[in-house]
Amino acid sequence: MSQIPTLAQTWRAGTGVAGLLFSASHASPDAVFIEDRHGSVLTFSEAEGQVRALAGFLSRKGVKRGDRVTIYLQNRAEIAIALFAVAQARRRNPGTA
Repeated sequence: MSQIPTLAQTWRAGTGVAGLLFSASHASPDAVFIEDRHGSVLTFSEAEGQVRALAGFLSRKGVKRGDRVTIYLQNRAEIAIALFAVAQARRRNPGTA
């Protein structure tokens, strides 16, 4: 299993919270990002792909900074994906807020 990089090793200023995930994904793509109690396991690379896809969808739907987004999910690995995706969509579409 690859070593998970530290925050100081991976994060670039100005990349937002999703930038943390993306940087870690590039440094250790096969490392485990999250494992939930239901047995779902996502690597950093898989998580990045899902976050980018959902963030793109939300951006196309017009989600921007200042918008409220409701996430209704059970406590599973997918909740982390949704939270990172909303943060990334807001960065893509700064809006006026």
